[in-house]
Amino acid sequence: MDDIKAQQMNAFLIRVGFMEGSSLGENAGDYTEDMLFAEIHNRQPLIIMVLSEILFSQRFRTDLRWVGQDPEFSYRLRYRAMAEKEFTDENFSIIPYLSAELFWDSRYSAITRVRVIGGSTLAWGPTLAFEGNITYQYDSYYYAQNLYALNLILHVFFE
Repeated sequence: MDDIKAQQMNAFLIRVGFMEGSSLGENAGDYTEDMLFAEIHNRQPLIIMVLSEILFSQRFRTDLRWVGQDPEFSYRLRYRAMAEKEFTDENFSIIPYLSAELFWDSRYSAITRVRVIGGSTLAWGPTLAFEGNITYQYDSYYYAQNLYALNLILHVFFE
């Protein structure tokens, strides 16, 4: 990342949205959730000699949630920190990254979940990218406290 790119980059991003979810498979319908969320992102290049050209991102998010068949209101506060570095060639770029996220849940008045993700995105041109990552998640109030996942994602961008 050069100085011109750093100056042109939007350091702050705000996003809001609404999501609905429910359980699938043999437990279909046992779990439902409606969620209104708002988040603010801050992205800054690290200007440290050894860590030059690393992009450091922070996100703070709040989830307003209505969970269950007889919806009970709760909220979560989430903080994520992420570091990534882009390596480019004439035809593609590869961006390895590492992120960690903490979840505070009002139902328990505690940090209930910690998620760590390490992976990489491979981009071909301005419209197509492939991402792969490994996720570890610890959830102190879920029956499977330790979760490991391999994620493969295809990104298609529209201009």
